[in-house]
This record gives sequence, structure tokens and C-alpha cells, in this order.
Amino acid sequence: MKGPRVAALFGAGFSKHYGGFLSSDILGQIITHPRINEVENMRQWLIDLGDYEKAIALDKRFDEAVKRLKGWDLGLAKRLQEIVLDVFVAMDRRMSADFERDDLNYLDQFVSRFDQGHERGGYIFTLNQDLLLERHVGKIASSHELRRPGTASYLNDDERFTAWFNTWSSSISLSSVTSHLFPSKARINHRFNYIKLHGSIDWYDEQGRLVIMGGDKMLDVQAHPLLKRYWSMFQTVMKELDRLFICGYGFGDDHVNREIVKAARRGTTVFIWDDLPLRQMRETWKDKGIEQQMRDALCGYVTIPLVKGIGEFNAVPPALDWFFQ
Repeated sequence: MKGPRVAALFGAGFSKHYGGFLSSDILGQIITHPRINEVENMRQWLIDLGDYEKAIALDKRFDEAVKRLKGWDLGLAKRLQEIVLDVFVAMDRRMSADFERDDLNYLDQFVSRFDQGHERGGYIFTLNQDLLLERHVGKIASSHELRRPGTASYLNDDERFTAWFNTWSSSISLSSVTSHLFPSKARINHRFNYIKLHGSIDWYDEQGRLVIMGGDKMLDVQAHPLLKRYWSMFQTVMKELDRLFICGYGFGDDHVNREIVKAARRGTTVFIWDDLPLRQMRETWKDKGIEQQMRDALCGYVTIPLVKGIGEFNAVPPALDWFFQ
């Protein structure tokens, strides 16, 4: 018996336990950033709005007249994006530090549970742009090779993680991603795939770092060949899933929520690991108009801090172990 088809979706709450920032943390970093003073009133404007991604999205969503009425000039979103990227870079440097060997071992074991072997492959989807898994998964002699499809052949003929990620100066140019550089569907289906739906801090295209931010993320996802392929992969896998594991995702992205709800309606069950109590998560679902669908699909909910949970229970807590069987 093959067992259920499973996949994982990681949000900022996953990386938080290893030094990453939540959206609220990033806002705090922005309003204390030295470059915020380069634009008059930007700090106060962001404090009043309370959401840096909404501020960036305004540049895409409103026409020129509305921008002028709101005191929003064409360069403001770009300046804000530059500051946010500074924060992302600082965050990733912080996350590049060495962790306790046991913590890395448990992280490696935990992530590797989503590899369902050569016959079925495996998928971890993430909305994060940090290099936590690239740097640390596989460092403890794991036999599971987590790969980022289509991200070029920089050390060999594959996309597997290597010690190459341990240096900050590394970067990948994605300006010429074409079909012949992307692995075939058959090849991908037999691999353990790490799919970064919103880009990565080490990816570049003609516009600079390929890091998707703002409230209208799908506009940017559809505009880039690699991210468009990744999104298509996400949609395809979600149609085939029996069980979806969600860790650290706050349901803030409507385009992601739609795919989760579609899967739930097809019968996919959802297990959530999050710091937020279930009662508060239900309020989020209610605000997003998806509470009933998520309640019906929910098969488990854990609020134990991630590092503590996967460490004390040897990588997979008993409450989650059945998920893979």
C-alpha cells in the first residue's frame, strides 16, 4: 500500500523558529531602518497603514489620479521595496548562523518525511524567500536530496542543494529561464522538490532580486517564467493531494487560499502547525470567508513551538505521525 499522497506548505511562521521574521516583525524593521528618513512622512504613513505589503501593492492597484490624491508618487513603492529587501538580506544573514547539531538533525529528519520516495517524489511548497532549507537541510548526511527545479546548473547537471549555499555571495540569474532548462514532469515527479512560490533572496532577474512582495503577488508571479511554472506545479499537486500539511502560514494570500479551498472541496484534509491558537486562526478564516471550508478539511492542529516539537518528539510529534501513514 502506497499510503496517502502528502505535501507541505510553509509560511513565515516556519522560518521564524530559526531566526526568520513574520510580516509584523518586518514592518518594525522597516520603520526603524535608517533609509526610511529618505522619504518624508514614509514612517508615519506606514505606521498608520500598518501593512507594508499593502503600501507596495498600492503602486500596482491604483491609477495616477488616485495615487496623487493619496499623496503616493511613482517612486515610493520602489523605494519601500528597496528597504524591505535590505531587511530580507539582514534576516537571511541572521539565519545563516550555525544552529545546534541536534536542531539541524531534527529539522532534516522532519523535512525529509515529505519525500515519498522515487516512485512518488515529494513536494514542499514555501512562501518564504530565505535560504534556511538550502543551507541546512542535507547538512547532516541526509540521503534525501531536496531540489529547486529549473534554477540552473551551477555546480553540476542538477538543482540539488550543496555546500554552495553556505556562502552569502552566491546568486542565481534567472533572466533566461526557458522550457529546455526546466526538468520534465516525469523527472520532477520522481524527485523531492522544494518549490519557492514567491521567489528567493538569491535569485535575480533583469529587475534585480526576484522576491515577490505586495498585495497583488499573482501579477508578479504570472510575469516571471519560473514562478509561473512553479504556480502551475502547485495547482497540479493540490489537485492530487490526500493530505496537506501547513506550517506557519497565516492565510494572508488570497491566491494561495483559493487553491487550498479547492483542494479541501475535493476531499484533501489539512493538518496545521502554527503558534496561533485555533480560536484565533478561525477568526482569520472568517475574515477571509473560508472558515466553513477549513473547518471541514481540518484533521489536526498543533501549537507546540516548532523547534521544541520536532526536537522533543524526535522529528515528528505523535499527533502528526499518522499523517504520513
